[in-house]
Amino acid sequence: MWSEGSLLMVSPRGDASRLLRRQRGEVDTMDLVIGLVLLVVLPCFFYFGAGLLGLGTGASKMNFRDKVEVPPPAPDAEEVQLRWKVARDLYTINAKDFMSMLSVSEDQELQQRFMGWALRCLENAKGQLQELESLIRSDVTATQKFSGKLMEAATLGRQIKQDLARVRQRDVLGVYSRP
Repeated sequence: MWSEGSLLMVSPRGDASRLLRRQRGEVDTMDLVIGLVLLVVLPCFFYFGAGLLGLGTGASKMNFRDKVEVPPPAPDAEEVQLRWKVARDLYTINAKDFMSMLSVSEDQELQQRFMGWALRCLENAKGQLQELESLIRSDVTATQKFSGKLMEAATLGRQIKQDLARVRQRDVLGVYSRP
């Protein structure tokens, strides 16, 4: 059937009115909904279809989860010097200052705080020295190259152990002592 005054064919479903609305620039909600549903459904369909057919299993021969065992690089002089400076500064600047404030302070609560801070600094310095020694000993050439730093670290380690013992001995209540 032909409508009067236009060349559009009118069907019982109303296709002519949809076509007129499109020409006027209106959004057809039915087409929009169908497009959005297809936008979600089709990728899911192809993803699961490819999985069922086994198309996605052989795409990559490299398993990126496997870790390749690579030995750590030998330490250089700059890294050893920086780690030595951190350990030495933790002991000489921080821990020594807290221990001197501990002996000067008369307030019991303040002494306990200084004691805790001194113990933490000493333990951190001890840990930094152990990391430095293990770094140097991890490579044979580094052990030979930095033997002087190893001796200095051993000397500083003995001083730290002595100061740890002194501070822990002063900790009568056992508040800050760790096993």
